[in-house]
Amino acid sequence: MDAIEKGELMVKSAAALSKKDQILRFFILGLLSSGIDKEKFYQQFQESIEHRFYDLLQSFAEEGFLEMKENFIKLTSKGKRFSSHVGQFIAQQLEGEDEHEKAVV
Repeated sequence: MDAIEKGELMVKSAAALSKKDQILRFFILGLLSSGIDKEKFYQQFQESIEHRFYDLLQSFAEEGFLEMKENFIKLTSKGKRFSSHVGQFIAQQLEGEDEHEKAVV
């Protein structure tokens, strides 16, 4: 309790995330919560979210799970109903890309 009152964190261990893991976390958590501000993504990672996730975004938009506006991406009401499946699918697709990259190297 003293540590909390002093403003200290009571963390015994932590792991640094790779840039790719940070991007993945930002993308999935943002999408599953209130949506993703494209400018914030660019400011944080110095790349366009559309460039990074173009095929995935297009596919979800075509299926009616996502709404893409000029500066914002969010789940539609349909996407929200299936949000847990959307999150799992995104993670699986991106893990599949990792495996493909390892096989090519």
